[in-house]
Amino acid sequence: MQQNNIMLTGLRLLLIFVLLSIIGCSKTAEERKLEILSARIASAPNDVKAINRRGVLYEKLGQYEKAVADYSRAITLVPDASNYYFNRGNALSAIKKYTNAIADYDSAIQLNAKDSDYFANRGLAEKELKHFDKAIENYNAAIWLDDQVADYYLLRSAVYTLQNKQDLAAQDVTTAKELQAKY
Repeated sequence: MQQNNIMLTGLRLLLIFVLLSIIGCSKTAEERKLEILSARIASAPNDVKAINRRGVLYEKLGQYEKAVADYSRAITLVPDASNYYFNRGNALSAIKKYTNAIADYDSAIQLNAKDSDYFANRGLAEKELKHFDKAIENYNAAIWLDDQVADYYLLRSAVYTLQNKQDLAAQDVTTAKELQAKY
């Protein structure tokens, strides 16, 4: 009888171990990273790199409000880091808060006017607000900074199409195709 109880206890422990393993494995890699970063932030609340990384993960998981909160915290800790404003602008754009996103892109550009993506993303937000001329200005700036990015031409082409400037749109599509053929 005692041997059967020991065997049953062993089987129960094995079953518990297997179930815990399954439950632990059901989490995605991003969810596990999120737990690790959250634990890291809990032990070092001013670890701005961990806060920013967690914001990126929240964004990847579609939890944009949480991402905005983390980026805001990162900005509070390091107000002169352009990429934190850029990241928050991207998260705000994802939840259609384009005016706020543009303000963050403006801040990012004030801190670092050499990043073409800052202009391109501000152009996207301007386009969503139907500020087509401002969108074109931003795409022009992005292209001026890096004229080898086909996407910038395609983005500008889309706005030209909305403005019924088909010739300019076609020129940008041709340029984008040429750039894509290079790479």
